[in-house]
Amino acid sequence: MKKKLLSAALAVSMALSMVPGAFAAEAVTASPTNDKLTVDGVERNPTVYKIGDSNYFKIRDLAAVLNGTGKQFSVGYDGEKQSVTATPGQPYELTGTELTGAAASSQTAQASGDAIYVNGQRVEAEVYKIDGSNYFKLRDLGAALGFEVNWTPERGMTIETGGSSQPTTPAVGFTLESLQGIWYAEIEEFWGLELSIQGNQFMETHIVYDPDFAQQDYVTGTIVSVTESIEKGEISGDIPIITLKLSNVTETTIKDGKITTENFATSDRYYITRNGTFLTGAEIPFTRIPAVKLYPEFQAALEAAQNKPNSYTMTTADAYNKLLPLYNKELDATEAIVYSIGSVSYIAITNAYVGGADSKLAIELTKLRNHVLTARSYLEEESVGMLAICDQAPGFEKVKPILLNIKERLDNIQAVTESSGKVDPDELLAQSEAIIAYWGEFRDAMQEVYDKYN
Repeated sequence: MKKKLLSAALAVSMALSMVPGAFAAEAVTASPTNDKLTVDGVERNPTVYKIGDSNYFKIRDLAAVLNGTGKQFSVGYDGEKQSVTATPGQPYELTGTELTGAAASSQTAQASGDAIYVNGQRVEAEVYKIDGSNYFKLRDLGAALGFEVNWTPERGMTIETGGSSQPTTPAVGFTLESLQGIWYAEIEEFWGLELSIQGNQFMETHIVYDPDFAQQDYVTGTIVSVTESIEKGEISGDIPIITLKLSNVTETTIKDGKITTENFATSDRYYITRNGTFLTGAEIPFTRIPAVKLYPEFQAALEAAQNKPNSYTMTTADAYNKLLPLYNKELDATEAIVYSIGSVSYIAITNAYVGGADSKLAIELTKLRNHVLTARSYLEEESVGMLAICDQAPGFEKVKPILLNIKERLDNIQAVTESSGKVDPDELLAQSEAIIAYWGEFRDAMQEVYDKYN
């Protein structure tokens, strides 16, 4: 029986070996091409390979160059079903891997087993996998997604979308296509600036971490033109300035926990360029990044600010005057905690760190816990405690984190008082010393508030 099974398996194996592609598709060579592509009269530069006599395009490059036009489409990938999905009419979200330029050298391509679905319907197309990405014939994509593809000797391949909303192309160097993607710049730890340009949609996230000017801004708009002018720089000669003119601009700002939103019909954004790199006016370079970094941080701050009351319930001066008496009471409570920790530590040491429920150590731990609860009442009492007051007026963004650090130390000390195990005097002393240090920081932060608002 085993012999028959082996013979049958061998026969099947030999039969399959005679079928091309039974186990793996035959590899072919994908070569760089010099053929041009224009979209609505504007020259584009996607990554294109020639296989045989046909040009093959990365679908995400096509989605990027058509984004913002009447023929835009979104792209997704279903790993389980090994299928590419495309939805006409939907904006495309850039991943940072698009439009990396013309192919530099030949690559190995294999027929892709991935299917393509447009609006849920499977489309027959000849697809090759090159360096992990799916490449399609341009006419196959045009037929499936509804854009017109032509060819002329003068212009090469052309796509007409029937009414582009893409802005004009500057004459000097930077095209809208060259700006596509996500750009990021920072000055040390003080601020970061992020630009996201997807088709003709502009997004800018600007976060300032400087405590004297902590602010977050988010700007969106539609790019209606990109122009480039040459200005004389004081240090380095001629400087090309990129001007992005925007329409339908919305600017959202978070400052001192408050949200302000302004709308503008038009607005300009200016950037200096050097050797194909964005620069700020201070010549800090922007670099391309694969995904957004700052927007999630802005969104978290926006949600936090939205969860606050619509308006502060008291002025900074009133809150300051309420915090000072509580601060003095907290200092008294802290002093009591420090002395109590001294008593607990002494008894713990003389009793080998452990005492029974009725021991002197247990009694002293109860006293210490009461002192901690008193301090926490000044700190945490609802609506009138120090932490609550910090939320009721602007200007206490540096004060509140210090109070939260003090609360954490009080939590640690309270946990020791509620434990029946070994008491570590050194740990208790370290917690009290930390609280004392934080009170010094609190005093300095309060002085900054006073100097700023008085």
